[in-house]
Amino acid sequence: GCYNAAMLIYKRLFLSLLVFLITAPVMAAAQEGLPSPGGALVPCTGAGDCNFCALMQLGQNLLNFAVYFAMIASAVAFCYAGYLYMSDGVLGGKNIWKSKEMFKNIVIGIIIVLGAWIAVSVVLEGMLRVDLGTLNRGCRNETN
Repeated sequence: GCYNAAMLIYKRLFLSLLVFLITAPVMAAAQEGLPSPGGALVPCTGAGDCNFCALMQLGQNLLNFAVYFAMIASAVAFCYAGYLYMSDGVLGGKNIWKSKEMFKNIVIGIIIVLGAWIAVSVVLEGMLRVDLGTLNRGCRNETN
């Protein structure tokens, strides 16, 4: 009754704290340049240099940041699934199927995230390669 409810609350609180501690440095690094090749997450420094090229670079930076975050989240999920798998003998065999399902879903999720990353990267790169007139003039020299 009350003991199980309290344990569930403590587990959720612990997982929330763990996720916060892992993601806080990543979020703070958005300004300093963790995921993007050019430095900060937002490539513009002011209104004067924000153009279509900067928008495309922002899209690429956000995508890279999301993939980086997804890899951290999948590592945490792998750890939790491994804990469930390893503690299965103590709990009487209830969690082995749950942990195996979690492992499978995490791998599928990683494949989906990386596939989406490749697809969007190709589209963004294509938008910079195709001549869109004055919209992306100069982008081909600024990127790569």
